[in-house]
Order: sequence, then structure tokens, then C-alpha cells
Amino acid sequence: MKLRAVALGVAVIAGVYYFTTSDDSVNTQSQSQNLSSVTNQHAVTSQHNKEKTSSAEVATEAAFGKEYVLSSDTLVLFDQVIAQSESKEHDDLLEALVNTLTSMSLNTASIEWVSELFSRYVQYKATLASVKSVSHAQPFSSDDMESKLFAIQGLRQDYFSQEEILTLFGEQQLYDEMALARLRIQQDKGLSAEQKQQLLEDNIAQLPEAMKTALQPSMDIRRVQSIKAESSELTREQKLARFSAEFGEEAGQRLLAAQDKAQSWNNRVTQIKSQIALLQGDAELTDESRLAQIQALKEGHFSAQELKRLDVFLRNPQLLGQQ
Repeated sequence: MKLRAVALGVAVIAGVYYFTTSDDSVNTQSQSQNLSSVTNQHAVTSQHNKEKTSSAEVATEAAFGKEYVLSSDTLVLFDQVIAQSESKEHDDLLEALVNTLTSMSLNTASIEWVSELFSRYVQYKATLASVKSVSHAQPFSSDDMESKLFAIQGLRQDYFSQEEILTLFGEQQLYDEMALARLRIQQDKGLSAEQKQQLLEDNIAQLPEAMKTALQPSMDIRRVQSIKAESSELTREQKLARFSAEFGEEAGQRLLAAQDKAQSWNNRVTQIKSQIALLQGDAELTDESRLAQIQALKEGHFSAQELKRLDVFLRNPQLLGQQ
């Protein structure tokens, strides 16, 4: 009887121990799973926060990037984008511009309004091409130029605000107006060569320095032509002295050599013109024989490279007096 009681006690104790141990194991496993879940959740939350932070930083950079300032250089930028883009389709050009503006670290608002302005500029350029292609009588008169400039100014008003026109095209408009004034001076038959030269120099003196620099070569050419006309009766040494006094000794030597070369060419062309005229007036020659002799005459006095230039001068004899 005591033995059975002891055995029963042992069994009870064993059962209690088993259930106690099982609960602890389950609790421990549950706690471990809960801890893992919390850790994973924290990791996800942390990554999400990082992504939110990164997105916020990007948004901040976009919102607070540099502002674009409109200037005449804007057209330089636009034209560079157009010239460097392989495709001339509007959407491709716009994408190229946006990439360029983004690389300049501009803010979103600037990129948007500059892109919209660019779209209008592309449309303006397309329409401008048709305006410029309108033909005029030759030579191009100052009235023709004024008419074309008026059409261009009206076209700009169709695509841009007055403020945009002043900022983007102000310098170009000044240049065009001064160019029109120079053309009027050149075509004024009531002015002498000296008066024209002085008025042209006064015109250019009013331009910004960059424009003056661009026009200097053409002004030098006009001065050279003026000196040539004035010194037609001077000796070679006197001509050299005039050129050297105006442009320096080294440049004077080059100009005189160029004038000698041009005079030699004019003499050769004048001589062969006379010979061709004799052949053309020879009634005994057949057309075929006449053409053959004229061609042989040309080839006998001019190189293959010179023949092309000779034909131009023969078709346009007025060029002989312009060198």
C-alpha cells in the first residue's frame, strides 16, 4: 500500500514536471518568434524610413536647386541643343534639353518653364525658315531688308512675350537695325566713297564691342577697296606706303602682293576675252570648230583649277572691277 502511494506520488510529480517544462519550452519558442518578428519589422521600418528619407532628399534637391536666369545666352543654349541632337523631332529635342538642364542642377520649376520656352523657340525657328526663304529682287535693297526684318519682328511677337523678346533678341534686333542703316548708306548714290566710309565707321562705333569685333574684317576690306580706288594712279611704292600706313608694314606687303596677283589675273582674263571675241566673230568657222578652238585657247593659258574660275569671270565680267 505504501509502495503504491509512493508510485502515485512519483507519477504526479513527473506529470507536473512534464507540463511545466512543456509550457516553458513553448513560451521560450514563442518569445523567440516574437523577438524575430519585432526585429524583422524594425528592419523593414528602418529600410522604409531610409527610402522615405532618400526620396525626401531628392525632392528637396529638385525643389531647391538653382534657378535659371533668362538672358541672350539662352538662345545659344537652345541652338547648341538643336545642333548637337541627331534627331530633330520635337520630343527628342525636348528630352535633350531636359537632360542638359538637369546636369546644370536646376530646380524643377526652372526646368519646366525653360522647357516650355524651348518648345516655342523650336516652333518659331521652323516658321522663321519660311520667312527667310522668301525671294527678293537682286541686288538686295534696303527696302527688301526692312520688309524682311519687319516680318521677323512680327513673328517673334506671335511666339514670345515682350519681355522675352527684349531679353532674347534685344542684341540681335540692335544688330539688324544697324545693319539696315549700313545698307542704306552703301546704296545711297548721293554720297561719295569717303562719306560712306565715315558714316559706316560712325555706325559701327555705336555697336557693342563684340559686334564691332565681328564686323572689323568687313570694315578692313572696305578700307582696302577705298585705298585701291584712291591709289589707282600711284606707283607701286606709293601704294605700299599707303597700305603700310593704314595696316602696318607686314600687312601692307601682303595686301600689295594680293593686289598684284589680282591685277595679273584681270589682265589674263581681259586678254582671253578679246581672243574669244575674235573667234566668235569669225564667220568662216563652224560652230563645232569655233567651240573647239575656244576650249583649246582656254586650256592653253589656264590650268585645270583656273578654268573653273575663268568661266565664272567670263559669265560675270563685272567681277573684273571688284578685285
